[in-house]
Amino acid sequence: KVCIADSACAAMMGAGFEAEADRLVTREGDEIVVDGSVLEGGGQILRTASVLAALWDLKLRIRSIRGKRTKPGLRPQHLKGLEFVRDFCGGTMTGLEVGSVEVAYDPRGQFRERVARADDSIFGATHMVDVKTAGSCTLLLQTALPCLVASLLLCRCCPPTSPDSKRQRKGSEVQDPTQVLVLRGGTDVPFAPLADYAIRVLCPALLARFGVKVSAKVNRRGFYPKGKGELEVRVSLCERVEAAAATSTSEPRAAVLKHFKTIVVCGGGKPKDWKGESWKPLATIAEKMAEAALKEYTDDSTAFEKEVSCDEKSLSPGLSIVLAAETDYDCVREGG
Repeated sequence: KVCIADSACAAMMGAGFEAEADRLVTREGDEIVVDGSVLEGGGQILRTASVLAALWDLKLRIRSIRGKRTKPGLRPQHLKGLEFVRDFCGGTMTGLEVGSVEVAYDPRGQFRERVARADDSIFGATHMVDVKTAGSCTLLLQTALPCLVASLLLCRCCPPTSPDSKRQRKGSEVQDPTQVLVLRGGTDVPFAPLADYAIRVLCPALLARFGVKVSAKVNRRGFYPKGKGELEVRVSLCERVEAAAATSTSEPRAAVLKHFKTIVVCGGGKPKDWKGESWKPLATIAEKMAEAALKEYTDDSTAFEKEVSCDEKSLSPGLSIVLAAETDYDCVREGG
């Protein structure tokens, strides 16, 4: 625990942020203090720090939250993310209100205790987080997912014979539980990964690289300003969980795209401006633009595919376009 602040500062200095490193993480007594205005000064510092504090049992204080944003302090989606960490992992947290620029968190070692006794707050039912705005579901996922995976890993460490273990027997085999998370808010909103990024890129990468099975589906699209979309996520572990080595090559070269997909999604029913299926040509336009921009990375073997859909259940009209590409390095890249 003592080395965490020093390690974070060392990493920043190595990346060329010497001036910022001294301010990012400091220690005051038994607390680790994080300056939320460092670097981009946005919500990512808040998400990362709160999760690490919960999982590693660190007393944490975050000051100047989102200090470089036009509206500093907690917004509804950040507030809901912190509440999830507290409710799922345990401990006490102060400063939880919209607009707050300082939050203090003491995990009190409750996360490991809850997992060990198979507490219902962790394994009891489907976990639900409702922002009630168009706050990003995928950014909330960045907060919740590490907590869910950690609970499964710790559960696997519990002896299967323990009466409190949530690992179920099926014949002679022992099975791990599955965590289910439902996020309500914005599924396709500006300044955040789109829902199809989580589905097409994040989930396959977690399985291929870490042996963590994550599936996600959109039950309803949520566009700005009403949001109220729904993203359902299921998390479980493979039989063996291990990190895969990153693909490397002795000769530096440009990656060649093996498969390219254009996903176009509209919502809010069929606005009067879009008569019939007149919105479908957007997929073709996006595909042609992508082909032209990525021509140097493709060859005759590259497969192109497009997927177009309209979610009439969405409460706000909207449009999202995701471009996902699989390279010969077996990695998937996305832009939207």
